[in-house]
Amino acid sequence: MKKKILICGIFTLTCFPCISETIDSIFNSVPLYIFPHLSESNRLDLLDYAKYEIFEPNIETSFGGRLKVLEYSDTNITLAFNNDYHWNLQVDFTENNDTLYIITKRFMSEDDTLTFNHTYDKEWTQLKY
Repeated sequence: MKKKILICGIFTLTCFPCISETIDSIFNSVPLYIFPHLSESNRLDLLDYAKYEIFEPNIETSFGGRLKVLEYSDTNITLAFNNDYHWNLQVDFTENNDTLYIITKRFMSEDDTLTFNHTYDKEWTQLKY
């Protein structure tokens, strides 16, 4: 029985990549040239709201708009700016277990939706695919 548990534990550790950083630390590390909308203290406030599932309070951005958290998990955070622009940060992994940060920007209007995806490595260098 102990051998089965040990084998299952080793299988789990080798087959599923471990997230060494939390979505909180990754969100706080996004450089201002990529996400200039919030100061560090506003980012921390937003994460506190998300952790306690208080999604209604919103924060004023550096540009005068307002935003709030729509989704929050261990590998994902989605923000809404005035309900017509969504910004998503997702942690993903390559086949070699290299960490990738994927930022999706979605602009919505009555007529159309535009979506832009940007992929970065752990040093926040944009990758071309």
